Amino acid sequence: MTDTAPIPGRTHITARALGAVATGVAASVLGVPAGRVRTEIGDINGALALSVTAPLRTGSLRASARTPPVTLLERAESAREEIAERVAALAARRVGRVDLSFNAAEIREPGRVQ
Repeated sequence: MTDTAPIPGRTHITARALGAVATGVAASVLGVPAGRVRTEIGDINGALALSVTAPLRTGSLRASARTPPVTLLERAESAREEIAERVAALAARRVGRVDLSFNAAEIREPGRVQ
C-alpha cells in the first residue's frame, strides 16, 4: 500500500538553472546551437526578465525571393514571444520581459538537389 501524504520539504530552482532553461529554449526557438546563445536572468516586479543574445539564422537571399516576405523584425518578435511562453511553461514562472538581441547573422544556403 502506498502512502499518499505529501512529503515535507521544498523545491528551489536557482537563477543558474533558470538561465540554462532559457538558453536551451532560445537555442531551440532560434535554431542555433546553445553554445552560441547568451542569457541573463533578472527580476521585474516578481516576474522573470530575460535578456537573450544570439545569432540570427536566416535563409539565403535567393531563397527568400521565392517565399512570402516576412521581415526580420516579425520573425524576431515571434521568436521573442515563443521564448517567453516556453520558458514560463517549463519554469512555472511568469515572464515579464524578454529582450532579444542579435549579435551575428547565420545565412543558410539551400541544399543541393542530386
